[in-house]
Parts: sequence; C-alpha cells; structure tokens
Amino acid sequence: MADILLIDNSNIFVGLNRFSTSSSRFSRLPVRFDYIKFTKTFCDNEKLVEKILVGSTPPPNDNFWSFMINKGFTVKTFERTPNGEKAVDTELVAQGVDAINNYNEPGRLVLMSGDSDMSPLVERAHNKGWKVIVWTWKDGISTTYEKNTFIDEVLFIDDIQDDYVFFEPTEDVAYRETLGQRTQREEEERIALQEKQKQKRIALQEKQKEQQAKQNSDQKKVLTWLASAGALAATIFIYKKHS
Repeated sequence: MADILLIDNSNIFVGLNRFSTSSSRFSRLPVRFDYIKFTKTFCDNEKLVEKILVGSTPPPNDNFWSFMINKGFTVKTFERTPNGEKAVDTELVAQGVDAINNYNEPGRLVLMSGDSDMSPLVERAHNKGWKVIVWTWKDGISTTYEKNTFIDEVLFIDDIQDDYVFFEPTEDVAYRETLGQRTQREEEERIALQEKQKQKRIALQEKQKEQQAKQNSDQKKVLTWLASAGALAATIFIYKKHS
C-alpha cells in the first residue's frame, strides 16, 4: 500500500502570512513550514512513493525549491499571477490523478490543501479506494469542503503549528526557531522583563522608604533641638528674672 503526499504550497503559505503581517509580533520574519519534518511524522516513509510540491515561482534569491528537490520532492512552480494560482491548483490535481493511476493497489493520499478546487482529485481517489487525508488551516477550508464525504479525515495545521512552523535565522536569532520555541522564548523574555521591572519598583520603594525615614529622623532631630533650645531659653529667662 502506497502513501502519496501532495502539497499546495501557495495554500499553506497563505496561512503562514498570519505570522508575517505588519500586525503580527513576528512581522517581517522569514517564516516557513517544515515539510520534511511533517513527512517524517505523518507519512509512512517506507510506503511514501510520491512527494509532490506545487506552488508559485520564488524570488531569485530563494533556494527553497532547490532544497526541496534535493530532499526528493517533485516540484512544479508557476508565476505569481491570478492565473498562476489557478494553474497551481490544476497542476496539483493533475499530478495527484497521475500518481494514484500509477498504482493498482490503493493507499493513502495525504493532501495539504484546504482548497475546494481539489474536489475532483479527492473524489477520484476515493472512488479508487484510496484513504484521503486532508491537512489544512482551520480558516482555510470551507464548511462544505470539510464535510465532503469523499474525504476520510480532515486534520488542522493549527494544531501542530508550534512544532512545524519555523523562522529562518535573523540578525537577532542566529538559529532556526520553531513557532513554539519563539513563543516560549518571548514568554520567558516577557516574564524576565516583568521581574526586572518589579525589582526596579521594589528598589525604588525601598529608596523612597529610606528617604522618608531619613526625613523623619531629621525632623525629629530638629524638633528635639527646638525643644532643647526652648527649655534652655526658659531656664535662662527664669534665672535672669530671679537674679
């Protein structure tokens, strides 16, 4: 029984945008999804006969696609245009149909896309006896498509994002960091900052207490001196009066 993995990178990338928009605390960070780790965890590598990745043509300085090719993925890319995105869907369906037709014994079709344009492929695979598993973002799949009876299982990337979404190294962080690691690090930094601010407040309060205590002590000394001076003046007055 074979496993076939089909990835709509454009569809997955849309979900990753939540971590790189201007309103996100992860703004402008290079964010990726770890397909290699995903494959090792959720696909049977001994039975994995096809790994197909389709998406938009990357910038010239982006080595993502060549890296994936070196990892054994079949890669197809299309220009970033409205028609190009439609071409991605069409190519993914075509690649999937070709893949399942190559095997007489049905297996598992793992499809990373919540795009309803995958419906013809899902139906074809189901009718041929394949188990269809769809991975998608929770907000990236329509209710109708999610309830498609040709899909055996719908799983959500949101539930595994902490371990599979990662950020490329930057000037601030010199190593690759998963979303979970970054969230934990920032939480620890937030707690450390709060503790530092708390200690500053405590130190300030202690200093204010010391200043108040010194002020009270000085006032007491002045009052004591005034009392002593007053007593002395009264004594002198009485003495002169009786002299």
